[in-house]
Amino acid sequence: MKILIEKDVKDTGRTSKYQQYIDTVTDMGIGDSFVVDDFQIVDALRHYAWRQGYKVTYRTLDKDKYRVWKRKDK
Repeated sequence: MKILIEKDVKDTGRTSKYQQYIDTVTDMGIGDSFVVDDFQIVDALRHYAWRQGYKVTYRTLDKDKYRVWKRKDK
């Protein structure tokens, strides 16, 4: 079997299904917040923030409703 090498194929990469929330946190100022309805979103934001050097906190408002704050920039 011969392997065909392809050149100049664009790598689209893998984007997070939470990318819109990650972009929002990145653009937010210190003390700004927003509400989400899924804890997996909160967990993804906390993980991303930790890796990037941000600090975010959250509070449970109601069943399946969470407020996320940006507390510290890089």
